[in-house]
Amino acid sequence: WIANYRVNTPSSNGKWFTWAGWQYTSTGRVNGVSGYVDRNNFTPDILLSTASQIPNNIPNNTEKPIPGKSNAKINLNNGYVAQKKYNEFVIKKELLQDNYSIEFDDYFENDEYIIHKVSDYDGNSNNVLRLDLSKVKLPLIIRTRKTGDKMQVKNLGTKKVKDILINEKIDIDKRNNIPIVIDSKNNILWLPGIKKSKFDVGKNEKYDIILLCERK
Repeated sequence: WIANYRVNTPSSNGKWFTWAGWQYTSTGRVNGVSGYVDRNNFTPDILLSTASQIPNNIPNNTEKPIPGKSNAKINLNNGYVAQKKYNEFVIKKELLQDNYSIEFDDYFENDEYIIHKVSDYDGNSNNVLRLDLSKVKLPLIIRTRKTGDKMQVKNLGTKKVKDILINEKIDIDKRNNIPIVIDSKNNILWLPGIKKSKFDVGKNEKYDIILLCERK
């Protein structure tokens, strides 16, 4: 790994003639982080190819990376993490996720999503949810993901929310920030923009409410 700024490619230092990690700036910008961050490029050599390459003396506050996994994360010092995300490898400051459970009053907004009630909508994608209120228990609630969450997915049966997010290739650092719409019986009704539950009804069926999800 080498830090070398304002160049097209890092130069050798007389001892190392190839590099696996190159920090090309210390004043980069990343969505969700207010200050400057280090930005790096990495070659595939940064990743471990076999479990035998994992050192046994990793500090107790870290997790061993799992070769072959699409998403893996190692906790570093001072709140930083090294993270493999599908075809990327990044080192960054981990953002704290706030857990919340909010009664839905026709409008919800966080850093990434807007969910609101509309009177009419023609589409039928995963960005819209239609509900027959005789089939669910009010009030509706929007909350963050919980360990063990399961959802009765429309036309697919019961699935773990964790598995849904993995199959949809949602980045591991974004999964806990996705708002989940439930009813007062804790039935998961909707993963906005991702999957709808069996409680969603078609636009040609009877429904009482339409919810629309928009990404910022």
